[in-house]
Amino acid sequence: MAQSDTVSNGNEGDPRQLLAGAMTRLHAELSAARDSETVKLLLAEPLSYFLGSPNVGSYLPNPSWGASSRFAQLGPNTLVYGRLFKRHFLVSHYEFLLKHIAADWLTFFTNAERTHLFDEYFVPYRGPKANAPDVLLSSLSFLVGAVAWTTHTIVLQNVARLLQLLLTKYQVKDFQACAHEMASSVVEGTSNWQEFVTLVCSLPDRMANSLRGKAPPFFVAGTMMTMIGREISSSVENLANVEGDDALRFGNQLASLIGRIVRLGHVDSLIDAWLPTILDSRVGSLGSWTGIWGHLSGSEFQQIFSSGLRFTASVVPCAAASQALLSWVGQNTIEESQSMESLIHKLLFESALDASLLRVLVLIMSSYPAESPLSISSQITTLIETWGDPAFIKHASQEQHRHITSLILLCLSEMKSGDASSTSLVATFLQNMHPYLDSADLRVRRMGMVTAECFSRKFSPGTHLNFELVEDEETVFLRSLASSNLSTLDLDLDSFNKSVINKVSHSTGLDTEEPSSDQDPDEIEVPEAEIVGDSDDDLEPYDMPDIAVGGDDEKPRPRAPMYIQECLEGLESHDDPDKLQVCLESVSSLVASAPLIALDEYRDKLCSALIYLQDTYDLPGFAEQRMSGLTAIVIAKPLAAKFIASKLYTRHISFRQRMDILSCMGKAALELSAASFRQSAVDSAGSAQGLTKRTPRPQPRANSFAPHATSFLLALLGGFEAASFASTIFAGAPGRILLGKLITTAGIFVHAAGNSIETRQLARQYFDFIWTLRLLDVADTQGSLRQPILFGISVIFTVLPNFLLQDEFGQASGSGGASELTTVQMWLIDVLATEPKPSIRDLAVSILRRSEQLYQERSSWLALEDG
Repeated sequence: MAQSDTVSNGNEGDPRQLLAGAMTRLHAELSAARDSETVKLLLAEPLSYFLGSPNVGSYLPNPSWGASSRFAQLGPNTLVYGRLFKRHFLVSHYEFLLKHIAADWLTFFTNAERTHLFDEYFVPYRGPKANAPDVLLSSLSFLVGAVAWTTHTIVLQNVARLLQLLLTKYQVKDFQACAHEMASSVVEGTSNWQEFVTLVCSLPDRMANSLRGKAPPFFVAGTMMTMIGREISSSVENLANVEGDDALRFGNQLASLIGRIVRLGHVDSLIDAWLPTILDSRVGSLGSWTGIWGHLSGSEFQQIFSSGLRFTASVVPCAAASQALLSWVGQNTIEESQSMESLIHKLLFESALDASLLRVLVLIMSSYPAESPLSISSQITTLIETWGDPAFIKHASQEQHRHITSLILLCLSEMKSGDASSTSLVATFLQNMHPYLDSADLRVRRMGMVTAECFSRKFSPGTHLNFELVEDEETVFLRSLASSNLSTLDLDLDSFNKSVINKVSHSTGLDTEEPSSDQDPDEIEVPEAEIVGDSDDDLEPYDMPDIAVGGDDEKPRPRAPMYIQECLEGLESHDDPDKLQVCLESVSSLVASAPLIALDEYRDKLCSALIYLQDTYDLPGFAEQRMSGLTAIVIAKPLAAKFIASKLYTRHISFRQRMDILSCMGKAALELSAASFRQSAVDSAGSAQGLTKRTPRPQPRANSFAPHATSFLLALLGGFEAASFASTIFAGAPGRILLGKLITTAGIFVHAAGNSIETRQLARQYFDFIWTLRLLDVADTQGSLRQPILFGISVIFTVLPNFLLQDEFGQASGSGGASELTTVQMWLIDVLATEPKPSIRDLAVSILRRSEQLYQERSSWLALEDG
């Protein structure tokens, strides 16, 4: 029988032991061989008998199994021994071939003999009689591991050559088929595929490390990932011919490979390989891609779409680029995906994109109906509100101003005059136009004037505004954004850039015309007027002041500011990096030593300047000094926490700025709660100095944070409940991270309050907030809120003594229902049953043990009362 593990025809025994003896004899004869013909014969036998290679028959005198003195005793059951060889002996045979045959005998082989007798072990024959596709993963796994064999140069060269042959001859779809055919279950197939993903994605780094940066061009990360990207594209197109569970499984496998490559930072290489597919006009050929996006994480999908936006906008007109992206990604996918909603918001309000990208983005938005949240009608109102926000006008960079202004003008070009009544754009624009027109910055004011002109020309053609602006390049460019039809016309950005270059050239007296063919480009022409009287005798000498050694390279460092107002002016000087750095370094010390009157006057302005400050010049220690300055302000004036918390819920700040606001408030709360105890220890040590040699015990003092704990917590949680667009801020994966940070920061407030009178009230408000969010955690597929919620419950169980916990949360509801402690306990049990992460499970177990102690203590009290 084919599946039997025993050998018939008189050769009874364990097939694995018989094959092990045969392979031992084969390796011994290969090691003792003295001529290449013997080596060729010995190499051909396993290839023919076990791997089914049709190219080695000419090297065997008799291709029959029984003709070999080494394998004749095995019997005729080739299927059993073929499976045993591939499963148990192939890897050890690989190692023997590389360490002995590659170094000693390959130089005596012709190219054809090397291909048939050596390479086909690692790169199986591919043809109509191929019988060894199931060794692909074994070969790849062994060769990738052998990349680390750096002791022998010839061996390493052959490993690199064989890997290149293997990955060139067999594509991603072949390894998919191999992973499926080798597996006895779905789980094993998934494991095989994950092994392939890990091997192929780590290969460029492994090769670079072993060859010390001198890897062949094939293994350069960008080149190799581009090749894999083309193979992925081919595999995705083949999904259209697969049905049922196989299509779902293959799509999931391809998504795992794509996700790994994106996380490694090679998304541009993928898009470069997919660009012909993205631009394919056949929409049906792109249908298989929509099944891939659902298997990717939100962050991976966002990176792919962003890179696709940049690549398509750089090679085709904006109308073609927008249509290609909509067909490739899927219009419904963009509209229904939370990660895409978050990405569109980031591209619109938190970026500074080139005009070509903005045009593609606006055309994508124009394809959605007015009731869609991604439509132009839904987004332009928010854009105008952000554009006219005084804080945005004051703190945004020129690139951000240009970005938002260009977006509004492009949206106007795609809108109809009848849209104004339905979206109330006119009233909204009039409310937000005046801050721009009143701005002291000429460029900002000009952007406002151009936008006002274009707006009035769109919706009031008969009485449109005209500020009689100078027709410079930027004004012409901005006006052209609103006047062109994006679906039929592409703005010529190259001509705009060339005109700017020409203007600079003329203003400096440079001639941009190319020299004629008969003119020497290296010849310097001197005007005749300069030749006449060209003598140094007529020059009158002047006394020159002494110049410091080093000249302009050693620019003196600006002095540190002495007052808060001076420091604030330095923080707002975006064009002087040296002054900005000095002022940023001085914020903490100035705030600590400043009079309270000065702090009251400049507190909010200084907080705003630090929150909106951007690291444009990549200053050293920028993030730490900025955070230190914000924390110092809150410590010196805790009332500033309310202002900072309000900034958390404004529309025009980034995710990073929101995270910094929460970090600043939490750090300030901990500093205030601990500062009094440190100061008490210092005072006691100073008073006892010289009186005794014993170290005095620090005397506890009032918690400096406790009087402000309620205002901190209410400012944070109250803003969450009052913000009308909180669902937008906390949407998607970044929003869940931000919400988890908010829960943790509020828990720090409760913990830092200590044993104050208001601790019970704080714990109650905090519990009501996080206990409602547990329902949101159920809907969150990644469970990113579970750990912050558990942290909050742990804080409550820590700050409140047992009797207060029992009195506040242990009472049964009036309708005879379970107490809140019982409900928490049941939820913790559900967490333990569903949570895979050990750290979260350990936290849940610790809280559950504490709740059990409360129940035991309550039972003891009840027993004493009954007794």
